[in-house]
Amino acid sequence: MSLTLTVGPATDYLFGLAQTAVSGVSVTVDGQPVAAEAIDGEPSELSPAQFVVGLDSPPPDTSGSVAWTGAAPILGGPSAAEDYLIPCYIDVRGHGDSAKVFRDIACGMFNTFWNALMANRSLGGLLAGGGAVITAVTGSSRRVGTDAARGQRYLITFSVRCTDLQLG
Repeated sequence: MSLTLTVGPATDYLFGLAQTAVSGVSVTVDGQPVAAEAIDGEPSELSPAQFVVGLDSPPPDTSGSVAWTGAAPILGGPSAAEDYLIPCYIDVRGHGDSAKVFRDIACGMFNTFWNALMANRSLGGLLAGGGAVITAVTGSSRRVGTDAARGQRYLITFSVRCTDLQLG
């Protein structure tokens, strides 16, 4: 029996869903719209609206920890099982005193991602013997900037749990 780890292709699939979630989404910065970005791995720079797959916390708060976590494949008998988490976050920030604008944008991106994932929990057949679900969702609003340039930030962190049973 040969085993094919699905974490790489699963991350790629989730990144494709993140790209769909940010399509057409923008944040106004200094009177100009700035398009939201989908990013696979650590961002090279901070932008006003990011959907990041494969990292569990945005810069500059902390450096991100691991790309994925979970049990190694369980081998034995006629099957092999995988069970892992792919961390993700959505980070939307900008100038202003109202957190609602940034919360609505972040939640809209999350809802688009959620609906796309729930429509195809096998990630296009990749997890044929299991599925993907969103776990451990946290949303938080924070003030950012200085008194002279006060802003708001809304951050959603979550993980996508992927399980697969491969029969030998």
